[in-house]
Amino acid sequence: MIRPGDAQLHKPSSTSRSWAETNYWGFHIPGTDYLVTIYALFRTNLGVVQTMVVINSRRAQAVWEGDYWDFQAHVPMGENFDLTNYSLESGLTVRAIEPNRHYEVNFDDHEGTSIEFTFRAGSGLEPADAMVLFRSAAKQIAQRNGYHLTFMCRPRLANVMSSGWHLHQSLKDRKTHANAFMDGREPLSALGMHYMAGLLHHARGAAAFSTPTLNGYKRYRPFSLAPDHAVWGQDNRGVMVRVLGGPGDPATHLENRVGEPAANPYLYMAAQIVAGLDGIARELDPGPCADTPYETAAPFLPKSLEEAVSALRHDACFAHGFGQSFIDYFLHIKQFEIDRYQAEVTDWEQKEYFELF
Repeated sequence: MIRPGDAQLHKPSSTSRSWAETNYWGFHIPGTDYLVTIYALFRTNLGVVQTMVVINSRRAQAVWEGDYWDFQAHVPMGENFDLTNYSLESGLTVRAIEPNRHYEVNFDDHEGTSIEFTFRAGSGLEPADAMVLFRSAAKQIAQRNGYHLTFMCRPRLANVMSSGWHLHQSLKDRKTHANAFMDGREPLSALGMHYMAGLLHHARGAAAFSTPTLNGYKRYRPFSLAPDHAVWGQDNRGVMVRVLGGPGDPATHLENRVGEPAANPYLYMAAQIVAGLDGIARELDPGPCADTPYETAAPFLPKSLEEAVSALRHDACFAHGFGQSFIDYFLHIKQFEIDRYQAEVTDWEQKEYFELF
């Protein structure tokens, strides 16, 4: 047990947040290399007292800042696998790196199965370009160090968790550059509500872009903290779209939790824009906030790529936004992928029927 005392968490720089620390208490978790430290902090730039919890180990440093875990360390795959430094040196604006299940720090059950990278906000094609660079570089760096890194949504591995791609988004006023989703009294502006309604209204058709693989639909499971209905909420990780921020918060934005990491970033983001702008143009209503997202009466997300392809084929919004010729070409490619899968005899079928019949 560490006795209360004074400590310096980190040295503030011109670009970092300024902290002044008072007391800390720490303890070691028996049987592990985890050291938990609870800090009582005073944020000097805001004048707000705040409590911070830090978990240190040889794998990562986890910092709880009130509503999320911010992990600041190398990827836990070996000392030479320095993906973090590469990401920073290559210009990728990484905000946080964390082992998955950041809402429930549990290194034992799912240790080493997945890592979550969070990038700072960007505009235009920048976020899509960053995703292409990151996926390519991450796989190459892993391979050079004797590892295989995959962006497959749900690989067949023991104790593995599904991986998602949560896409955060907002709009800026073209003249003032102010956040168009911020409202002085409400959690989200009227324009933001219309934009979100477009995402929900076209969610089934957009799924072919946000979840373009057959494997990705195995992630949409009830009570899994992955969405299965086209609903929205605020402090609820089971919804499809979360409203983050609040009245007067210039960082107010939407988090769409529907995507998978294997998605084409250009098509995924373009589909969001097309759907959101249609919601604004038609002043669509997103409906009430969902307190019980897995039980709310709302359209289900597609349960298969085939269902998503069918929904896209019948959604005229995307034909208008992307062009009918592109949609026809994309549907042809996806249908061929589905047909190839349907022609295969899977391990499940072999085990289920071969000896039984």
